[in-house]
Amino acid sequence: MQNDGTAFAVGITNLSAFLTATFDGLVTATEVHLLYPGLNDSTIITEIIKDFLFLCPAELWSGGHERLLLFPGAGAWHSSELFEVFGTFNRSTATAAEATLSGTMQTLIANFIKDPMAEPVPNWPKYVLGNTTTTLVMLAYSGNVVASNVVQAVESDPITLLVKVSPPS
Repeated sequence: MQNDGTAFAVGITNLSAFLTATFDGLVTATEVHLLYPGLNDSTIITEIIKDFLFLCPAELWSGGHERLLLFPGAGAWHSSELFEVFGTFNRSTATAAEATLSGTMQTLIANFIKDPMAEPVPNWPKYVLGNTTTTLVMLAYSGNVVASNVVQAVESDPITLLVKVSPPS
């Protein structure tokens, strides 16, 4: 099976250095080897990249759009959010949550475009260089579609490493 993380891991072979640069010492190579048993360091790096860029977001998005799944466990596919982002979804069959989600996504993006240094919404913590606090933004997860509910703590079986490297809320 193709690993979508491979293209992003070209030239990265040192697992310890990758973990330090990516997670700032929150997880060790020994801990990660337990999560990815039997894999060499280079393969683990591509797996982590795949999990964080593709698997975790798909898992999070699929929870909020179960009725849209092509088949059970399909998850979110690339570009599945574009209808809401551009407001081109079918309004005659859309739920109220989908309409709200579309408006929320458009507001967040527009606010970022207006001022990339400002918070997109009041409760979204501003990124501070060097700050070790991690904020995971979950939009459209478990019915969470309004801007005032953008930030939530997350725990999910498929994202064990994400939970491990995220500080407690």
